[in-house]
Amino acid sequence: MRVAVGLGFFALLVAGCAAPSRAGRALRDAALDPHTWLPAAGALVLGLSDLDDRVGDYARRETPLFGSSEDAGTASDLLLATGGALAATTAALSARDRARAGRGGREELRLGSEAAAVALAGGSALLGKEATGRARPDGSDDESLPSAHATLAASFGALARRNAEWTGTSERARAGVAVGADALTLLVGWARVENGAHHPSDALAGMALGSLVTLFVHDAVVRRPRDLELRAGGPGAFGVTVSTDL
Repeated sequence: MRVAVGLGFFALLVAGCAAPSRAGRALRDAALDPHTWLPAAGALVLGLSDLDDRVGDYARRETPLFGSSEDAGTASDLLLATGGALAATTAALSARDRARAGRGGREELRLGSEAAAVALAGGSALLGKEATGRARPDGSDDESLPSAHATLAASFGALARRNAEWTGTSERARAGVAVGADALTLLVGWARVENGAHHPSDALAGMALGSLVTLFVHDAVVRRPRDLELRAGGPGAFGVTVSTDL
């Protein structure tokens, strides 16, 4: 199954490179994004070795970050909610600054695409659980792979990073959003491991899945600032010269 996942990822990459359309480019870019291929590679390495069991056993036994299995479970929910709040906040800020830049139209479609991206990522995680049937470390059921918490956390993080690109804040502030989003995603995944709900590779697979699906859906619908012809503008104004598309 792990080899099949790796082959599936490679097939997606090839399909994205071969397709000349905007959707094809979005798929290629999503697959090549480090937030997708790094955790995917990590999940594959862990899954093909005994590191998955060793790291997971250590996390559940020592709970070094959250102190107990119960606290880790609570923290995973709170951290996931924080990630969702970050995505929503950056969406509101980007809508404001897109309007200032003359790109404020069709916000309903943009926000709808973001909601669809999260829903598709979550749905993909549920389908993955059905397909793999991997038992959880705590033995509660066979829905361990991938971690839905990690999938949604990565989805929220991807949206926060994309939304931050459209805000009129400084580069340092946008980098801070990216770092914060990444930290939340990693913490959610690790909390699920300490909680005993997932193996480490489950969390990494969920991160890769959430990033891949969300970036693909988002970038297939919404253009990024780098894709548009920009001219110098004041703070919070991008001076966009192209206005015929999202």
